[in-house]
Amino acid sequence: MYKRQVDHYDRDPERNLAELAALTAGLLEDDRLTEPKWTDHQGWRYAIPENGASSGSLERAESEGLYCVGDWTAGEGRIHAALRSGLEVGERIAGRRRD
Repeated sequence: MYKRQVDHYDRDPERNLAELAALTAGLLEDDRLTEPKWTDHQGWRYAIPENGASSGSLERAESEGLYCVGDWTAGEGRIHAALRSGLEVGERIAGRRRD
C-alpha cells in the first residue's frame, strides 16, 4: 500500500500522479481515470487550509459532475477531515450510480 506522505514529499509529482491515478482507476474499475484531464499538487507543509469551501460552491460543482474532497473542503487541516470528506462524497457518488 501507499507509504506515508512524508516518504514521498520530494518524489517527482508526475510519478506520484501516475501511481495515484492507477490506484484510483483500479479501485473504481474505470480505466479512463488513469489519464485525468487536470491535476494539481502541493506539498503538505503549504497545504493547511484556513477556511472551508462554501457549501454552495461544492453543491454547484457536484451538479456538474465535479466532486471535491479533502481537508480543504472542511477548512480543517487534518487527515480525519480529509478522510471524512472523501467518504461522504464517495457515498453520494455511489448513491447516484444506483439511481
